[in-house]
Amino acid sequence: MTLNLASVYSPLALSLCIGVYCAYAMRRIKAAPKLEEGLQATIKLVSAQVTELQSSYERIEQELGRKERNLSQANERAQRSVDQLKLLITSLHNLPGYQGTSEAE
Repeated sequence: MTLNLASVYSPLALSLCIGVYCAYAMRRIKAAPKLEEGLQATIKLVSAQVTELQSSYERIEQELGRKERNLSQANERAQRSVDQLKLLITSLHNLPGYQGTSEAE
């Protein structure tokens, strides 16, 4: 019975490949908890940022509401002023001796 080199080295090569794969798999399994911890930290960070953005949005929304009310009040005051000016101009036209310029001239 003669030993063929392929029959001797083939199981040896297969064993070596299995050993390398097992070492690789063990390294990946050991890294899994670290990955999970990193993922949890990332989720916490993103969650904190979302909360911060939400509170910023709410503050901006409140500030915009105040600005809108202020603008509305200023607009109402301006409209009252315009109405008063129109009344004053009309009163001026009704004064005796008023010599307004004609637009046709």
